[in-house]
Amino acid sequence: EALDSINAIISAYGEKNIKFLQKLTAPDLSKEIVENLFFKKADLSFVIKIVRIKDSSVIVDLNWEGKWWMKNAGKLENSGVASLVLNKETMILSTIDGDNPFIVPASMY
Repeated sequence: EALDSINAIISAYGEKNIKFLQKLTAPDLSKEIVENLFFKKADLSFVIKIVRIKDSSVIVDLNWEGKWWMKNAGKLENSGVASLVLNKETMILSTIDGDNPFIVPASMY
């Protein structure tokens, strides 16, 4: 279920589907993600390393790579390591520890 939820978030992010992102993520996180939907196109890929279940959370540790195509800045690339923390009951993404894959990297001019 956690992986299905993460895949749905990735799809909603790429499609800039704000309502679906708000449904799948906690309010503070949702706001941060929606504020970063200014790309023309995005492509994220995740490599899951481990899934841990703790108390009321499911924690998915992963490596990610992202490419963002911007209207004026061309293509930006970034990669990182993150732990996505989901609520065990709702599978809503509550926090991201580490490098947030849903943030467009700053372009270098």
